Parts: sequence; structure tokens; C-alpha cells
Amino acid sequence: MSFSWLTRIAENRLIKKFDYNTFEDFTIIASGAFGVVSRAYSKDFEQKAALKCMHDENSNDFIKQFNREMQLSVAIC
Repeated sequence: MSFSWLTRIAENRLIKKFDYNTFEDFTIIASGAFGVVSRAYSKDFEQKAALKCMHDENSNDFIKQFNREMQLSVAIC
């Protein structure tokens, strides 16, 4: 399956990839089918942020569901 949709989202800066080493004081606030959401302090931005760490899944089902979640998230933003 092609990841071109994910590349487009990243290029349009609708999602961002961060180095986890720039965060500290992690607290897990939720977990689900796609990954774990944590609250952490960003040393770069000097404020708290919510981070989603994705599970490493390669199944077509996972990719389709993740794609749908991303489209819904973009529609809300």
C-alpha cells in the first residue's frame, strides 16, 4: 500500500515528527488502537504538549483506519 497520503500530510505540515529527546516528564494520558498519547514538557517550546506514539503496524487494516483517523483530525483542525 502506498504511503503517499502520509507524505502529503507531513509535507503540508498537518502532522509533525519530533525527536523524543527534546521532551521530558512524560505522563501517559491515553492509549488505543493506533498508539499511546502522552503529555510531556517540550524543552524546545517551553510548554506541555500531547504526543502520539504510533504502534508499529504494517497491516492494511491498520493503515486504512489510521488514514481515516488522520482525515478526521485534519477536518477538525
